[in-house]
Amino acid sequence: MGSTIEAKYNATRKEDQITPIPLPSPTISSAIVTAIQDTNQDTNLQVFEGQSGYQGRPRFQVSFSSQVWRLVDSTLQHQEITDCMFQLNAIAGGESGPMQQSEVQLAGYAWEVRNFPDAGVISYYTLTDNGETFLFIVTYPRGMASETNNPCQTAGEVVLNTFMPLSLPRYNATYYSFIYPNDWQVEENKESNYIVLFPAAGQAADNKIEFAYLGFEIRTEDNLPEWYNRYTQAGGIVVPERQVIEESVIELPNGMRSRRLHEQHVSGDTVVQAVLIEYGNLVLSINAYTGNPEMTERLKKIAASLEFHPDAPKTLAEL
Repeated sequence: MGSTIEAKYNATRKEDQITPIPLPSPTISSAIVTAIQDTNQDTNLQVFEGQSGYQGRPRFQVSFSSQVWRLVDSTLQHQEITDCMFQLNAIAGGESGPMQQSEVQLAGYAWEVRNFPDAGVISYYTLTDNGETFLFIVTYPRGMASETNNPCQTAGEVVLNTFMPLSLPRYNATYYSFIYPNDWQVEENKESNYIVLFPAAGQAADNKIEFAYLGFEIRTEDNLPEWYNRYTQAGGIVVPERQVIEESVIELPNGMRSRRLHEQHVSGDTVVQAVLIEYGNLVLSINAYTGNPEMTERLKKIAASLEFHPDAPKTLAEL
C-alpha cells in the first residue's frame, strides 16, 4: 500500500469523522448500466443512486442484481447469505482488533481495503482525481473470516465493480458515451468517428487521449493481443516488446461479451498506452502517449465508464 494513499486516507477519515453529514433519501433509477461484470450473468439489474457521507456529498451510482440483493434503505442485504450486507452510504466507524490491509482495482479505481475479521467488517475507500471521498462497507458473518474466498466479500465486490461517480461529466459520442475529467475538453469528428480529449491548461500536451475505431475486423476465435500485434505490423509498426497492463472479458446485458486489453509499448521515442474494447467485430482503441501512472489510472476509469449506444455498429460495413 502506497504511503500517499495511506496519508490521504487517514487525513480524510479524521476530518470527516468529526461531523458526519446527514444524507437525503437515496433513489433507485430504472436505467441499466451498459457494462457490468456480473458473475451470475443476471440481467435483473437495478441502479442505486446515492451520495457519499463525506465532504461535499459527491453523488455516485452502483448496480446490483435484484436476484442476489434486497435493498433496505441504503443497505443491500444478500438474499442467500445471512448477515451479509453492503452499506452504500457508509461512514467510517471505530473498528478495532486485528486488521488485514490490501488494495484492489475495481471499476477503474484503486480501493484501499481494510478487513477486520473479528468484527466481520471490510471497508473499501477511494479518493478520486477530483478529491472526492467514497467509502463502502461489507459486513459478513464472522464464521466466514477464515474462508479463503469469502462469498460475501466476492458478492460485494461484484457490486463495487459497477461504481461510477456522477459528478464527472459524461460525453455522448455518436456510438458510445464515457466520463472524463471536469477540466478537459472534448472534440469529435463525426465523419471519421475520431475523438480527442485535451488536458487542462498547463498540463503537458502529450497527455491527450484519442478514441478511434481500428480498421480491421476481429473474429471470435482471434486472440486479442495477437490480433492487435498483427494490426500494428500491417501498419508498418514493429513493436519489440509489449507490456499487458490488464486483460478482461465483460459480459454485457444485451448478451454480448466484450474483450478488453490495456497495454503499453514504445514506438520510437514515445510511450504509447492503448485500451482496446471489442464490440461485435469492431475494436475501439483509446490511446494515450505517456507512461505516466496517473494517465494509466485515468485510462482505466474512462474505459470502465464507456457505454455503447444500442445502435452502435458491430461491423465495418455498419460503421
